[in-house]
Amino acid sequence: MALLCYRKALETDPRCVCALYQSMLIYRQLENSHAEIQALRLLHSTLLLPSTTEPAVAPSHPLSPSLFLCSQSLSRLISVPSALSVLHSLALKCVIHGRVSEGVEYYLDLLAAIHSEDQHGAHATVSTLPKLPKLYLEAGAALLMARRPADCMALCDEVISTTLDLVPDKVLLEDPEDRFVARSRGVKEEAESGLEWLLWAAAAYLLQGHCYSQLKDWQQAVTFYTRCVNLLVKVHYKNRGFPPQVPSLDKEQGIDLCVLQRLKGLSLAGRGISFAQIDRLREALRDLQLSLQALPEGVNAGQWCGEVLWKLNRKQEAAACWENTWSHSITSLAEGLPVYTQELQSGPMLDSTELHRKLQELGSI
Repeated sequence: MALLCYRKALETDPRCVCALYQSMLIYRQLENSHAEIQALRLLHSTLLLPSTTEPAVAPSHPLSPSLFLCSQSLSRLISVPSALSVLHSLALKCVIHGRVSEGVEYYLDLLAAIHSEDQHGAHATVSTLPKLPKLYLEAGAALLMARRPADCMALCDEVISTTLDLVPDKVLLEDPEDRFVARSRGVKEEAESGLEWLLWAAAAYLLQGHCYSQLKDWQQAVTFYTRCVNLLVKVHYKNRGFPPQVPSLDKEQGIDLCVLQRLKGLSLAGRGISFAQIDRLREALRDLQLSLQALPEGVNAGQWCGEVLWKLNRKQEAAACWENTWSHSITSLAEGLPVYTQELQSGPMLDSTELHRKLQELGSI
């Protein structure tokens, strides 16, 4: 019924951005990604029309409609994000739902628009967007998925050049439940900023490692995965037993901890796979096993760990590793995590049919 009402509103006024935006939110709630993307595209186009930014009431009117719409619920209903925020949502949705080439173009349009805003001193108008390094990393991940490694590396270089010098030598984290003890607000904010800069720089190195893996330059891939790992080990925990095995996204600092664990798991997996390509099997096995400790649901790490064990003639262990990996449900890109912290299938893939054949041969022995 709500969608029907919004459709009627759009028939009355095709530029009713409130109706478009609320329709998009309903499609999102219904998990209709195709309709959501279509609504986002139309909303962005409509927001760019000059008339949508002009005041609806001439200054000569004695009363403004805003005087009659001052309640919080109504304000929330008629509020609409900026055109750039909508463009970011459109780019991210396209990438997450497999429309990578579209997503790349939207990300490039977004970065160009932000650069234009900065040149005109209007960056404050896009404050609802994620911070610029995060946007660069998202765009870099999209370019990597589109098999444009050179462009991805260029964006990552920008992130590294602006954040690496800000990363402290050590980042000390404490259990969120104990944070009120012996820590001033200023020190707390400094530590959180240090962690944020560290994660951005580490993610940039991770993506660059993926790029070299995509280019089959295994030595360079090892180098950049190692740079990612070397940054992540700068994070230390004040209390024993912290962090939890699976960081919760609902807790304070939970997202950063989850990103930290994922970056650690993915960088070790990438380095282990790269070692396997140059027949350094012992080092490959070490890294892949460490990766699975940090990210037990890692599909690439699990499959390649089994492959390395098989090559080392530890076939029963390999079979157990593969069986355990296949027991995890293989999911597509998730919306709750940054796209650059997810398995992007950038490196060499193993044929699951061939792995099943090996298991059958082992069972027949």
